[in-house]
Amino acid sequence: MLSKTALNNLALSATTLQIEPWERNGLIAFVEAVEQYKLSDDKFDMAVCCTVSSDCGTISCIGGYVGLRFGMCPWEAEAYVLTGYSEALEDLYYPDTQSWNAVTAKQAAAVTRHFLTTGVIEW
Repeated sequence: MLSKTALNNLALSATTLQIEPWERNGLIAFVEAVEQYKLSDDKFDMAVCCTVSSDCGTISCIGGYVGLRFGMCPWEAEAYVLTGYSEALEDLYYPDTQSWNAVTAKQAAAVTRHFLTTGVIEW
């Protein structure tokens, strides 16, 4: 179960966001990991779903992180990012305003935080 964090208390409900509760929890965990310097740009790449080359099977994109956080193996997380996510996450997982390689972990966390608290995705 997700601990009671400031973001958890501020975030809109999964129902309001039109996503699954486990996706909401994973997005909160993603933001907190970046903000607490547990996930840095060297392990983050929006152009790659998941990577299994590191010791921990580190995630590369937002959706991959959410999938792994939910307990999916890297291949399941990749399938989730490609076809299994809630429709409301489309613009978060697949930004169309810039090069995916140019998105930093901090930028992605800021956009994710904004989505969680307002329901709006603004890259």
